[in-house]
Amino acid sequence: MNWITKIIKAGEKIKSAIHKRASKEDIANSDWTSCCKGPILKKDLEENLWVCPDCNKHHRIKPKQRFDILFGKDNYEIFQTPIPKDDPLNWTDSKSYKDRLKSARKKTGMDCGMMVVSGVINNIKITAVASDFDFLGASMAAAEGEAFLYGIQHAIENKTPFLCVSAGGGNENDGKFDFFVSNDKDHTSNK
Repeated sequence: MNWITKIIKAGEKIKSAIHKRASKEDIANSDWTSCCKGPILKKDLEENLWVCPDCNKHHRIKPKQRFDILFGKDNYEIFQTPIPKDDPLNWTDSKSYKDRLKSARKKTGMDCGMMVVSGVINNIKITAVASDFDFLGASMAAAEGEAFLYGIQHAIENKTPFLCVSAGGGNENDGKFDFFVSNDKDHTSNK
């Protein structure tokens, strides 16, 4: 056996010894995640309100997980909010904004990056909104502005406190449309 054949065989042994690295989807669907000291059960993190007991890192959570903590497991009403036209500016950079929205909707199962709910804390009815960082970095675009205003209007009409939990920032793809969300509606009227 010549030296080239030996090297090729050694390379094949190394390849078979190294397993394929887990994909983001595999990690998301696993019962485990990682933190400061290595793997940790997601169940253990959830019991500690998604904070690592060793280093106090606050792990990213979805709006439903946040509302489960605030109101109790599935003990709140989720509202369907108005969704404006997807891409008023026909924005495209390396990928069109419509394609980005389509991917984000598929990834999160949400129509926009903000969820509006009503629930009860200590016998006080609350209207709350929370954004999802997995939906385009929780950027505040027109649809999120609509959801936010819907939540505020619901709080005003029902005379409830309003709670907002944000997880992201602005969105250059909608431009000034974020700030002029549904200007044909009066979202601040007191009835």
